[in-house]
Amino acid sequence: MTHFFHILFGAIWLGTAATLPFWGNRMNRADHLHTVLGIVDTIFILKCVFIMGGLLSTLATGSALATTYGFSISALDGNPMWINLSLFISLVIFINSWVI
Repeated sequence: MTHFFHILFGAIWLGTAATLPFWGNRMNRADHLHTVLGIVDTIFILKCVFIMGGLLSTLATGSALATTYGFSISALDGNPMWINLSLFISLVIFINSWVI
C-alpha cells in the first residue's frame, strides 16, 4: 500500500509543479489587478499545499519503503545510484520550492 501512496503523492507534486508555468503565463497576460492577485493566490495555494505537501509525503513514503527494503537515507554509499539520484533531485526541488 505504501507503493501506491508513494506514486500518488509523487504524481500530485510533479503534476502541480508542471502546471505552474501555465499559471505564470496567464498572470503575465492578465489585464486587471484583481485577476493578477487571484492568480497569485492560486499559485501560492498550489505551491504550499500540493507541491510541498506532496513532496514531503513522497519523501516520507520513500523513506518508509527504503527502510523496508534495507536502504538508508543517511548511509548513501550502500544505496543503488538511482536512490541517491532521487534523493538529490528531491532535495533540489525542495530547496527550489522554498526559495521561490
